[in-house]
Amino acid sequence: LSSRHIMGFFSAEPILQGLALLVLVLGLAVFFIERVWVPRSLKKRIAVTSEDPARLDNERTQLIEQRQKEHAELAQVYKHDRDVEELERAEKKLKELEKKFNIDPGHRLAPLSAAQELEEDRTLRKRLVKAREDQARAQERLLKRMQDEEFEVSLQQDRSKEDAKIQAQRKEEEEQKKKESRRMRYESLPEPPKDDASAFNIRIRFPDGQQKSRRFRPQDDVEDVEIFAECEGNISGRFQLATSHPHRVLTSPMRLEESGLDRSSALFLTLK
Repeated sequence: LSSRHIMGFFSAEPILQGLALLVLVLGLAVFFIERVWVPRSLKKRIAVTSEDPARLDNERTQLIEQRQKEHAELAQVYKHDRDVEELERAEKKLKELEKKFNIDPGHRLAPLSAAQELEEDRTLRKRLVKAREDQARAQERLLKRMQDEEFEVSLQQDRSKEDAKIQAQRKEEEEQKKKESRRMRYESLPEPPKDDASAFNIRIRFPDGQQKSRRFRPQDDVEDVEIFAECEGNISGRFQLATSHPHRVLTSPMRLEESGLDRSSALFLTLK
């Protein structure tokens, strides 16, 4: 904008100045939405849609289990509240009767005399006894409900611990079986003789500086080399094999004759 436009803006009518400012604000808002807010929302959507489906299913299952647990807790609270309300009603009824007939709450009813055998006194006695029995039953139910809830929570915690222990033990057994199977495969893998010109002489350097070498047949897979490294280096966990110059990570399944390795190659093992 030139100085002539600026001076013209300040010399214009207030209405025109307001309209010009409104147009400027709208332009800045459109620029922000198109260049900042929309790209960020698109990135969030792309990030959400590119997540692992298995992890999303796991999170959905955990959310459903959490909702079910919350519903169960709400149901228990509702039952607890109903018992409390019933107990309060019984106590209120008992206090009303004691206040109406001027009876001491701690006073034990004496044996009925001849004068007290009137129908009104008998009715009063029955109503007081019933109110106190209702109060005692409500207290007993409330206590039993609280004990049952505590027992259920303790039982659920014990089951969760036992399930976690079983899952960990089962996972450990599966890992052990998988490791034994891979070792049996390695031990049964034939090694070509030294005078075999087509053999691949692979030397592996481990993270602790140790080196192991072995000959492989051209039709052997890269996975066979990984099993050799795992067994000889006593590796547990995920790792990868790569060349140094140029740096290239080997992937399986792939035959050695198709991997691009030289007949005599050095590989480096790195833990993930």
